[in-house]
Amino acid sequence: MQTSSTTPERAKRLVDLDSARLLGESFPSILLVRSHWQVRAAARYTFVFLGLAIIAMIFVPWQQTSKGFGRVVAYDPQERAQMVTASAKGIITKIREGLREGSFVKKDDVILEIEPLAKDAQQQVANQVAELKNKLETQLAKESLARQAVELQASAGKATLAAAKDDVEGAKAKVDQAKDKVQGYEATVERSKADFERTAQLLPDGLKSQKDFVKDKETYQKAVASFEEGENGVIEAMKNLAAKENELLSKKDEVEVKNRETSAKLQEVLSEMASIRKMLSETEQKASEYGDRLTMKSPVDGYLHELNALSGSSVVKEGDPLFTVVPQTTDMAVELLVRGNDVSLLNVNDEVRLQFEGYPAVQFVGWPSVARGTFGGQIALINPTDDGQGNFRIVVTPRNDQNGDINEEPWPEVRYLRQGVLANGWILLSKDGRLSRVPLGYEIWRQLNGFPPVVSSKKPDDGSGMDAKKDKSSKIKLPK
Repeated sequence: MQTSSTTPERAKRLVDLDSARLLGESFPSILLVRSHWQVRAAARYTFVFLGLAIIAMIFVPWQQTSKGFGRVVAYDPQERAQMVTASAKGIITKIREGLREGSFVKKDDVILEIEPLAKDAQQQVANQVAELKNKLETQLAKESLARQAVELQASAGKATLAAAKDDVEGAKAKVDQAKDKVQGYEATVERSKADFERTAQLLPDGLKSQKDFVKDKETYQKAVASFEEGENGVIEAMKNLAAKENELLSKKDEVEVKNRETSAKLQEVLSEMASIRKMLSETEQKASEYGDRLTMKSPVDGYLHELNALSGSSVVKEGDPLFTVVPQTTDMAVELLVRGNDVSLLNVNDEVRLQFEGYPAVQFVGWPSVARGTFGGQIALINPTDDGQGNFRIVVTPRNDQNGDINEEPWPEVRYLRQGVLANGWILLSKDGRLSRVPLGYEIWRQLNGFPPVVSSKKPDDGSGMDAKKDKSSKIKLPK
């Protein structure tokens, strides 16, 4: 019997017990498998919670991100770890005293020295260099003589050709003189012939004597003889001119042959000089291997990271690693590898949340504002190609506080955040300069289906405000 002090909940449980008792009388086995009332209450509350969670997924915003894994590096590639390799084959004979891994070294400090394997190899190479230099000096003297011979031959050839040309011009002048004489003889012949014919006509009439006839005849015959002699002189002069012209051609050929001979000797000397210079360069390069290249120095100021050599027992060949120096730097960065599925959505200056190894953090990917222990960064560069496995490398630097509106905890100091520390990164995807937020339910559905985020590439605003209105009016709809 219920009392007035019985609560409604107790009364309800008593009713349930009466119902269960009546049901158990008809079906006794049901009482053996019946759940406790607390379990049934928990199930009801869980069902209600799931319903509320599903409804909340439609309205709760979620920040879309792209995750990357990487490590801490120096932003300047020249300040990253630098490995020094052997530049020549030999045996390590000396390592700087007191040098230990972790020791601080300055630029150009001698770390170790290498000695060639062959005995007296350095002296032999030096002797070869000296011998080749002597040969080169001898060839330089030969070159000077050969150039002088070329110049002298050129001058002599010009003089010879000039003399031959003068002879040709003289022969031409003699031909002209002979032709002038022939013309004078021809006029004399015409005049003496006219006198002789006139005397022959006047002789029968007694106007001219036999003596005049004989005299005019002799004069005419002498004029003809002189004319014939003049023509022979012209022929001889022309023959002499032809001979001089042939001699000039012969001189030209002779001078050209001598010029080619002297030039060929000069080219031979120059070719031999080039061969000696090549041998000298190769020998000097080999000598340099036994000089400065056998003294290995620190390339930068930094800390000795690894020393892969033992004095007196390590034999190295060209290219073998000797030691590594980590430079001092304060400009740190993080390189992350991002999947190719998301790289097209990333832009330089996009915000990044970083979690460094060794620093505890509580990260809420979709709600970066409530994360604890993470550090802020921004994308400084994106590699244009992948690493061969479909992952793309990005470099993240600390966020710039140019406007004073970024309240970020600075990155740890360099002594705590060393190069090589592993890091996780979450790039906060953005759209048109604003962070891209979607309903939580859509994000879960997208992740389950392996779809890329919905962020589109940035487009410049034309100033009309239409893009902003369009973005406000557009909403992501969950799939049915």
